[in-house]
Amino acid sequence: MGLREFDYGPLVSVEGGSEETIRERKRQWNELRPLFMRTRMVSQAAGSSYIEAENSKVICSVSGPLALTGGRTEAIERAKISCYISRTKFCGLEDAELEKRATTEYEGILCRALESIVRVEQYPKSTIEVHVLVIEDDGSTLPAAITCACLALADAKIELRELMACCSVAYANGQLLLDPTLGEAEKAKSPRFCPLQQARRGYLSLRCPILC
Repeated sequence: MGLREFDYGPLVSVEGGSEETIRERKRQWNELRPLFMRTRMVSQAAGSSYIEAENSKVICSVSGPLALTGGRTEAIERAKISCYISRTKFCGLEDAELEKRATTEYEGILCRALESIVRVEQYPKSTIEVHVLVIEDDGSTLPAAITCACLALADAKIELRELMACCSVAYANGQLLLDPTLGEAEKAKSPRFCPLQQARRGYLSLRCPILC
């Protein structure tokens, strides 16, 4: 799969949003940034993908399923999903301890999201490793990581119950803002992200937002 650019209109329209609300780069409140996606980025990995939303850039690689070694594995009937998130030096947080806590929290959120769509029962006594690298951060990198990981799993031919994409939602100055930049998220009262499951019968299933 090669590099693609997706041209789309507003993602959602809900009562209370103002179509006149102009944001950074002249986006409306319900418009996403231009999105680029590509799979098969890491030749050594079982599957990989890359997502770029203007100045937010994330790459993901998947290893596995790998056989578990050592200890008692006879009773393990489901695959274990291990997620690792790292950042390049020029997009890391100034507070190293804060970055460590945030990374641990984000890794847990990513694992829970992927466990809900991977058919882990199909891979007993095995582990699936997901490695995410945040190359550049201008906001909404956790949703990008979830979407990127789902693409990488599909590229690795891991059995999935369905596909999942993810989008951030912020609330600032009385307005909802989809796919906020880092500057917009810092001004928001309640930044959240919403996983969207694969379309069924013409609609999308929206999961409960998780505060992040």
